Amino acid sequence: MISHRKSVRSEGKRRARSTPAHQASQPPPTAPVRGTPDRHTSKTRSKVEATVTCLVTFESDTWRLERDDLVRALASDWPQAEVSVAHPDSPGAEVRAVEWIVRSEHGMLEGYAHSNGQCVYLEGPIELVADFAVWYRRLLPADLQVIFCDESYSFDGVIPPDAVRGDVLAIVESAGQS
Repeated sequence: MISHRKSVRSEGKRRARSTPAHQASQPPPTAPVRGTPDRHTSKTRSKVEATVTCLVTFESDTWRLERDDLVRALASDWPQAEVSVAHPDSPGAEVRAVEWIVRSEHGMLEGYAHSNGQCVYLEGPIELVADFAVWYRRLLPADLQVIFCDESYSFDGVIPPDAVRGDVLAIVESAGQS
């Protein structure tokens, strides 16, 4: 489901509410940027899994993944994803142009895309983060060097165009992370 965020004033305080995209009357602002911890644990199916925050990024003077193309790909390939699209002029839209949540048997993945079309931030169980990183890599031209790293750059590595989950997990394991 794709939705837009609208700001709602209630008792002098601002809060966000989601509205399905087909019901949005005007381009809405995004939710404010919130901080995320480096690592924490969350219960998933009676076991505790570490949650990691990672980036998938590339640099190019000539190519970017357009916001609308990312939204279409998410809707097509991750139909269970809850997607929010920020109005380009809203506060925080530069780093959170598109936000999504995906729930699976591995847990919950939260992601957001930078407005420059060259970086996504992912937070969730490493298996789901790795699956999403592989999927995202396939949306990009094969000649781009796509980097997978954690938010503190304690590990990083190149995701090849034909990568599988194990390739991304090997990047993490090479730094002693899990």
